[in-house]
Amino acid sequence: STGWSLEQPARNRTSCRFQSERNPIAKLDARSKNSCDPRRPCQVGLTRTEKQLSRPKLLMICGKIASGKSTLAARLAQAPATVLVSEDFWLARLYPGEIATIEDYARCTRRLREAMAPLAADLLRSVSVVLDFQANTPASRAWMRAIFEKAGAAHELHYLRASDAVCKARLGARNARGEHEYRVSEAEFDLFTSHFVEPSADEGFSIVLHDQG
Repeated sequence: STGWSLEQPARNRTSCRFQSERNPIAKLDARSKNSCDPRRPCQVGLTRTEKQLSRPKLLMICGKIASGKSTLAARLAQAPATVLVSEDFWLARLYPGEIATIEDYARCTRRLREAMAPLAADLLRSVSVVLDFQANTPASRAWMRAIFEKAGAAHELHYLRASDAVCKARLGARNARGEHEYRVSEAEFDLFTSHFVEPSADEGFSIVLHDQG
């Protein structure tokens, strides 16, 4: 992750097919393209659906450690008028050497969220925001909901569904490369994963599924 970035428009953009009432988790559809360019005053003469698509959007990401959240966040942030805010980036720089346990993480991320929530809500009044914070529990997703509802923004919850085995294999490779802000052991992976709660239809999010196997 690179923290904050306001990217230039990409030539090839990917849009997603959203959930229906009967299918709460919809698969990513890479074949369709967005038709609304946020650089243009495109509200006039649009249908209701088109206006909804042109609204700033909070993009949230749910997935276990090493499921690919930051990689997906970076890709989503390449869309026009989109800002990336990375939890790992800011935790590593604001609390260097302070996060050794899950309790340390909970304490530091709570402080970070208190600072980032009003900022993200303000940004959503003009640009879309990729919030690369873990959306892995109902409580964390409720915190994110409060942000986009306060801003009157649209939202997507991207769910990277992956088995423990897949994530652990990726985690081992990630640790070996030494490129990530944090090195996580398999024991720590198991501890964090014990708190993971898959998003459900009852929570009422527009979910985009990325099935990792």
